[in-house]
Amino acid sequence: MTRAWLLAVCLLSMPAQAEELMTIRLPNGRAIHAELADTPEARERGLMFRDGLPPDGGMFFAFDDDIEHVFTMKNTRLDLDVLFLDAQGRIRQIVESVPHPEAGAEDGVEVRGRGAYVLELPAGISRTHRLRVGDTLDFTPPPHEPVAETRRPW
Repeated sequence: MTRAWLLAVCLLSMPAQAEELMTIRLPNGRAIHAELADTPEARERGLMFRDGLPPDGGMFFAFDDDIEHVFTMKNTRLDLDVLFLDAQGRIRQIVESVPHPEAGAEDGVEVRGRGAYVLELPAGISRTHRLRVGDTLDFTPPPHEPVAETRRPW
């Protein structure tokens, strides 16, 4: 009976769906294991309500077009480095140490940049690994759902 109860508690405490991870190689050879935000829902949720992120962790956003994107850090509890990448994985812009909004703030901090992909990392990681605009990150572009797609309940 104890084993069955323990198994039930473990299963109920697991997330409904594990986040898909992808590996991104930095120019210095180090690997980042980023969660993939490849659906409209995952892109909207981002890193909201997270209390931590491993130093080799991050979130990778895949978009249809290499255009300007606006990220609002509302409900984000972490300070982040935000990297905007072109379609070939070259760093176009680095926004370092974006502060998380204060608890209860109505609005989040906005970050703007142009890219086909965006990589969010724990604050300070881009400086630690000496990432620079023009560096190329190595990854296999993931398949993803179009940004403009809307799902209707009917």
